[in-house]
Amino acid sequence: MDAAQVLQDVAVVPTLPRTKAVRCVQCKHGEAVLFQAPFLGKEEMILFFVCFNSNCGYRWRDLYFSNQIKT
Repeated sequence: MDAAQVLQDVAVVPTLPRTKAVRCVQCKHGEAVLFQAPFLGKEEMILFFVCFNSNCGYRWRDLYFSNQIKT
C-alpha cells in the first residue's frame, strides 16, 4: 500500500480527531480528519489534514496550525 492510499484511508479511522475549523480547497467541504507526524525527520511536528468528503479525500499539510498546537 502506498503512502497516498494510507493518507486517504485515515478519513475513515474513527479514532482520529476531526475538525470543522478548516475548509477543503478542492471541494469546499467543511470537515477534515487531522493528525500530526514528524516533519522531514526533524523534531518538529507537522499537521496533516484529509478532507472528510468521501468523494474527495484531498490531503494537505499546514505549518501554521502545527505551530499553534501544543503537544
